Amino acid sequence: MSKAKKSQFGLTLLELLVALVISSILVGVAVPSFKNIINSNRMRSKADLLKGALALARSESAKRNLQVSLCKSSNLSSCDNSTDWDQGWIVFVDADADMVRDVGEPILQKFSALSTGYTISASASFADSLAFLPTGALAAGGSVTDGFRICGPDQNTANGRSIFVNAAGRPRITEGVTAC
Repeated sequence: MSKAKKSQFGLTLLELLVALVISSILVGVAVPSFKNIINSNRMRSKADLLKGALALARSESAKRNLQVSLCKSSNLSSCDNSTDWDQGWIVFVDADADMVRDVGEPILQKFSALSTGYTISASASFADSLAFLPTGALAAGGSVTDGFRICGPDQNTANGRSIFVNAAGRPRITEGVTAC
């Protein structure tokens, strides 16, 4: 009687090392591009937040038949021209159409400061505030070059976002900025 050999399945040490080296190379290639996707999505999220505030102000002005304004606000209760847009802003009913929140003018929504390292800079037309008329148009006019520039902690202009608001009051987001 001869004994049958039992088959053994498994990996040799050499096969395991080769698999590990190939895995390391693939991870090394994938991680940087994945990081770029994450940064791009974060920038898109910040831009969508501001675009949403603009859309809210525009629609509420038409709904209420009153001017609705946005202004920079670090305390989220009054306009603050000494701060930057990335420190927070408010959307409010601007009954007296002066683009400054007065006592009795209701705040429609508050937007707190962005995460550390993210910045929002505005064109001269929107330096401190902007307002929408009941028609949906900007109160102070505007051109296709008026808007906001949002940059992230990496200051990568390719990941930055621009939000332009035309004279009709329609905001749109574009990828990339000229400078951070």
